[in-house]
Amino acid sequence: MRTFERPRIVLLADFEEHSAREVCLGAAQYAAQHNLAFEPWSMHARSFPSRPEFRGIGGLLLTEGASNLIFGSKPRITIPHAFVLGRSLSAGAPSVELDEAAIGRMAAEHLLQRGYRNLVSMASSTLDWSRRRVRGFQKECKQRGVSVTHHHIPEEILPAYWQPNCLGKNEVLHRIVCDLPKPCGIFAMNDVAACFIIETARACKIKIPQQMGIIGADNDLIPNAAAGLSISSVEPPFRALGWQAALILDRRRKGEKISMRTILPPIRTVVRTSTDAFMVEDGLVRKAQAYIENYRNGSILVSQAAKAAGTTSVTLGKHFREHLGVNPSEYILRRRIEHAKDLLRQGKLNVEEVSNTCGFHSCSYFCQIFKRVTEATPGSFR
Repeated sequence: MRTFERPRIVLLADFEEHSAREVCLGAAQYAAQHNLAFEPWSMHARSFPSRPEFRGIGGLLLTEGASNLIFGSKPRITIPHAFVLGRSLSAGAPSVELDEAAIGRMAAEHLLQRGYRNLVSMASSTLDWSRRRVRGFQKECKQRGVSVTHHHIPEEILPAYWQPNCLGKNEVLHRIVCDLPKPCGIFAMNDVAACFIIETARACKIKIPQQMGIIGADNDLIPNAAAGLSISSVEPPFRALGWQAALILDRRRKGEKISMRTILPPIRTVVRTSTDAFMVEDGLVRKAQAYIENYRNGSILVSQAAKAAGTTSVTLGKHFREHLGVNPSEYILRRRIEHAKDLLRQGKLNVEEVSNTCGFHSCSYFCQIFKRVTEATPGSFR
């Protein structure tokens, strides 16, 4: 038996999946900072470790898929362990989870802000995380008074996981995409599905994003590369999930008090070509929106947005009220707050630094405006 001077922690996951690779990096960062020996064990349906290989392990991190393959649906694991990317499968085991419904809500918010009103969700009905994302999307749309058309699509038609040579023409998906109302905004369950939808839309000669805006989730580089670096995506905190899971496992191993269930929200929406357009019919409003979006990380004057749109502040105000139901100054303020929310989610800056970055003249004023818009303080939101 090998002897390890440091406590040995193993992550069991299928590293062909983007989420598992990112979680691995987060767990490895925690291990490196806390003098732990860390081993990622890659497993999938064709190859996974036998039970004797677990001897000498001080702690075990597992995904649901890895646990089901090795230990069964009702695992009895004697090694200190924690689940990541899914709910706890064994009595008394902690889990670190992603707020899947919040991903759907954020996707809906983005498409609605861009002006899409015919909204569609396309996802698998057999995957639990996919169903939760769709429910969040539908709930947000319902609260905004917008109806959603949902398509439950089998994985052989709309894959959820990337495989070599898996991009090909699919007649069923082709028919579904071509028959959708135009323009429309589509939420795909993840970036792999978004890639398939984008390629199908291009084959149907559908203009993206003018006729069809598509947003995925996971900020996955592989399908994004296959789609020509075009996929707008909701970015989850996969590395933070791995770091937090390793922290909880380390504390459990030491017999310390731990949280049994930790849920982390998504970080931000990464905007790329697939939704990089504003769908308001009015040309002046669209030009002003584009200018505001480019400069929302600072203090923007209505006069500056009006000049960029080639009009006056008074005329721009009339157009904004008619087409968006809001004054330009309030619209600008809300877009700046959305940028602040993105920065707070990333967690790299404190509240005062976010206030300065977003061009507010004082932190107290920023906190006041933030609470008015979001009904939460910046500190609690962060």
